[in-house]
Amino acid sequence: YPASFGIDLGDDINNNVYVWDPELNTDGDYKIIDMNDPDDSEIGIESFTGFWMKAESENQTFQITQNAKSPPPSKSINPSHLIVELQLDGSTVSKLSLRFEEYGTIEFNYRDAYRLYPLSHEYAFIYTEKSGRSIARGHFPKNIDESLILPLHFQTTYDGNVTLSAESFNISDSWDIELLNHETNQRWDLQTEDVQITLPKSKANSVEKNLLTVTGPKLAKASESLVNSYSLVINPGKINDDFDDQLPSQFTLHQNYPNPFNPTTVISYELPQTVDVTLEVYDMLGRQISTLVDGRVNAGAHQVTFDASNLSSGVYIYRLSAGEQMFTRKLTVLK
Repeated sequence: YPASFGIDLGDDINNNVYVWDPELNTDGDYKIIDMNDPDDSEIGIESFTGFWMKAESENQTFQITQNAKSPPPSKSINPSHLIVELQLDGSTVSKLSLRFEEYGTIEFNYRDAYRLYPLSHEYAFIYTEKSGRSIARGHFPKNIDESLILPLHFQTTYDGNVTLSAESFNISDSWDIELLNHETNQRWDLQTEDVQITLPKSKANSVEKNLLTVTGPKLAKASESLVNSYSLVINPGKINDDFDDQLPSQFTLHQNYPNPFNPTTVISYELPQTVDVTLEVYDMLGRQISTLVDGRVNAGAHQVTFDASNLSSGVYIYRLSAGEQMFTRKLTVLK
């Protein structure tokens, strides 16, 4: 287009425009422009710049008119941002942006931006999931009343250590933002410290040649994640010094998150007392698929990661038996 412009997109087209910028980060990356974000739309798309858009349904079209030369009206007011950065060798390589706004949702919505494979053959990036889709920028509810657990996925063609850090804007002081390792149950406060983790080199994609498909840039997939043991945990209430003494008041089995998922999800449960616990997964015919917990578990809040890599798409049941209590919920594998 011969002028810089903005677009007010319809409900069936993703609100983000993707522009490849070879100057971003170490080896280049996509610049994500949210057409409904005032910070982005004020800039718009520069003249004679190629860009990608994502239709969320078939046969979608849009027009660029003379009015498009002026940015569309702002629809976002003072959003709260949380930026999680993945750093390599001291240089910022990838950012995961979480925005907490009035129109945000736990499930995927058309303002969420996808994580795309960079056009460079050397890369490192981070992303999370919403409704089974790989997300680089997610829009969540402004007010959350319970812990938000987001799986973190990584892709890199480099060997060695990476550093995770977090920076927040307009986030309530009462929120706690932690990195959780599900294998060791270790937690780090990302608001006060940077965390270094080791990632293996991506064998599947280190020689990736088809970074563009016939329909556009290649989307990252959770099934291609190098490490499945980390999650970002956002607690809306401040954890005080007496947190360890504050036990749950009742037995609770939470809905797994994300759901639907592929291939991993997190199941959380709470125990008001120390009891014998079994947490099992069944198919819809009642056949046991997996045992996630079997033994004595201390009182408190607990989480376990379920890996469905070997399962086909479908609905399954997970059941928690704790003492004399029993709870069941459904989860959905979507591949």
